[in-house]
Amino acid sequence: MKTYEIVKNNYINELGEPDKDRFQVRWRMKSWFFGIPYWKYVTERICGMGDCYNSRLNFKTKKLAEHHVTEILCKGIETETVQKEIVSTINCGE
Repeated sequence: MKTYEIVKNNYINELGEPDKDRFQVRWRMKSWFFGIPYWKYVTERICGMGDCYNSRLNFKTKKLAEHHVTEILCKGIETETVQKEIVSTINCGE
């Protein structure tokens, strides 16, 4: 069983005032190197203009972050995957 934490980040704008709160989800991992535990953030893959990169998944509210953990991560639903479905098969004559 994985342990998840929801982390609140307060972004400060150029005037030094709190601007936006963002919530991120992380889980506890054990390193292959001496089994040292560390935290790994849930990420999303963003693609555009010919390149892709992984970014931490941000939520606007704590409730949305909790929903993501309970309804997707705890249930083991795969994310960031492609689901294929064969919609038709055509056989050309022999």
